[in-house]
Amino acid sequence: KKPSFTLIAVVTLALGIGANTAILRVVNAALIRALPYHNPDRLILLSATTTTGAGRDFMSLDEMREFQTRAQSLEDVTGFISQSVNLTGGERPDRVRGAYVTANFFQVFDLRPVVGRTFAPGEDRPGAEKVVVVNEKIWRERLGGDPKLSGKKLILNGEPFSVIGVVPASFRQPFDSEVEVWTGAATFPGNTAQRDFRFLFGIGHLQPGVGLAQAQAEMSAIANQLALAYQGENAQRGAKVEDFREIIVGGLRRMLYLLFAAVGVILLIACANLANLLLARGLSRQREIAVRAALGAGKWRLIRQLLTEASLLGLAGGGLGLLLAQWGLEALRRLPQNFIRGEEVRVDTSVLLFTMAVAVVTGWLFGLAPAVQLARPELHTVLKEGGRGGGEGAKWNRVRGAFVVTQVALSLLLLVGGGLLIRSFDKLLRVAPGFEPENLLTLEYRLPRNKYQQNEAQWNFHRQVVERIREVPGVKSASLVRGLPFSGNGGSVGLILPDREIPPKGKEPVVRFNTAMPNYFETIGIPLIKGRLFDERDQLNTPRLFLI
Repeated sequence: KKPSFTLIAVVTLALGIGANTAILRVVNAALIRALPYHNPDRLILLSATTTTGAGRDFMSLDEMREFQTRAQSLEDVTGFISQSVNLTGGERPDRVRGAYVTANFFQVFDLRPVVGRTFAPGEDRPGAEKVVVVNEKIWRERLGGDPKLSGKKLILNGEPFSVIGVVPASFRQPFDSEVEVWTGAATFPGNTAQRDFRFLFGIGHLQPGVGLAQAQAEMSAIANQLALAYQGENAQRGAKVEDFREIIVGGLRRMLYLLFAAVGVILLIACANLANLLLARGLSRQREIAVRAALGAGKWRLIRQLLTEASLLGLAGGGLGLLLAQWGLEALRRLPQNFIRGEEVRVDTSVLLFTMAVAVVTGWLFGLAPAVQLARPELHTVLKEGGRGGGEGAKWNRVRGAFVVTQVALSLLLLVGGGLLIRSFDKLLRVAPGFEPENLLTLEYRLPRNKYQQNEAQWNFHRQVVERIREVPGVKSASLVRGLPFSGNGGSVGLILPDREIPPKGKEPVVRFNTAMPNYFETIGIPLIKGRLFDERDQLNTPRLFLI
């Protein structure tokens, strides 16, 4: 009978329920549902630690094998690292994500190939035949989806690799979901046979019934044994075992719960708003309710009728809210922390049940107070001639006023919180990063080591790249650097000062370092405080210099 009222009520509810459903689906995917891996509740990350014991450090291939052999508290552990690789040999060269892994990598994830096989023992060692496992995307695009892999090769970083297997496209490697090709760990650029050439992290499973503390104690003991056995390379090095799920979602938990609380307040505001609307609409229904009561309808019968109407509004709002939730998810997936994938945030039974429950409970929340108020009509006042409007007394005004106060209070809560967040974000945008990011463009490439083995060849290639980029119309300045700001792609090195006492091996102060060609600081806009910057005098064979 009141289409406009119904439309307002349903849309108001849909906004509140839709926001709650969207956040629940994210919380369900990130914090509740099991990770999409084999035995996710026992999955751990294994890394090395340095003298400080903080952070994570890489392991060498030999160190990884020691832990694989000695660890009794771990059911399995495999080494892995991701890095972009050059894929050539087709119509065009491509830059794709690759991973260098130990031979048991796919066994740890209990992943069976779609075609062919995965790595065999020994195929991750130096000197072994170069083989590669690809995902379905590369298989179809580069190999035409041919199930016969015999003789199929891919050129990675200028070297031929025999394709031995294809894994499902649904597999997403931890920490790098874009990996498309996997090769043996020994093919990683550099001398992987050296014990102190470290480039791998470990991932594996705890033994059933083994706790994280027990595994940590054993890994620390193994690290101490290695430090005694290899005092030069493994001095002052430890090991760290971490729960994989906590690494993935630990930093997001507080943010997600905060979002969940915020949208919960939005739903409460919607309920208070609708309760007030029902109270206002109830003024025009007092005579109807009084007639029902006069004809014998009891108080609870009237309350049930009014709550049924409110529940229908709630269910209608919940149905529309599901559609709005899908749109909200598209916005959430664009957050800076891209911690969920589209296929993970699906509408499953738990989400549907939650939405239905929220819709019904919401209907009761905003319908209960008006129902109780209307179910106590003053029959004599309402039914007598001229009694219309008798319900506009002090009690109705007090109830409606309480809902208005509640709405305003909750709205102010959200507005103040939102204002603080906006102000914090504005301050973050104003923080000077130490360089000028405006109009800076970056590109990445990697030289194949088999073609550029000599330092002089590498230097000449880099220099020619910079020179040709500078000739591109619109380019004002260009240079090369090993690691871009905030990328974490620099390095670390022990620092020994000549006028200080030389510290014991493994206890040197460690500093972060980067390498750059002339004109880097001018290009990126880092000012000089004292001394001079790199320039054309600094070539391959000139004395080594550094800036701090």
